[in-house]
Amino acid sequence: MRSTPPVGITRIRLLDDLFVVRADGTPVHPADWRTGKTMDLLRMLAIHVERPVRVESIIERLWPDATRERGRGSLRTAVSEIRRQLGDKECVVRIHDSLVLSGVWTDVAAFEQIAGRVRAMREQGRPSEGAMAAMDARDLYRDDLHAYDDDHDWVRAERERLRLLRQDLLTD
Repeated sequence: MRSTPPVGITRIRLLDDLFVVRADGTPVHPADWRTGKTMDLLRMLAIHVERPVRVESIIERLWPDATRERGRGSLRTAVSEIRRQLGDKECVVRIHDSLVLSGVWTDVAAFEQIAGRVRAMREQGRPSEGAMAAMDARDLYRDDLHAYDDDHDWVRAERERLRLLRQDLLTD
């Protein structure tokens, strides 16, 4: 994962307001998303880009009061909307009982990758190289993670995890 978004791939920024640029370079405006929960689904999948997120976990977090059938229907609708907005039918795939967002660049994944490199450099006794990499991470972290339902447990936990990672990088 590169710290700078590559050209020709969908780019998703989560560390600030949600900002999405399709692979063709056109932005997805906030008003283009059908619902806040669709945006939160994208955020949830983008935080875990290229890694599976269990369907039941998604439904419990985004549609906790819905029946199982209604929750699954809402999830299908939201996934369809994400695919439509990103212009890629394969960007969200189902693997067993999970969904995976793939083929996109996210600032969170790039931030986490840089943090891993900084940690490795620190352990290898290369602090000046680590400091340079930490500057790249600092530039990616524009603001805290936010969501449509900003007070939900899942987003608060992710926001705190990323804040602590950022704090660790800055103290290095």
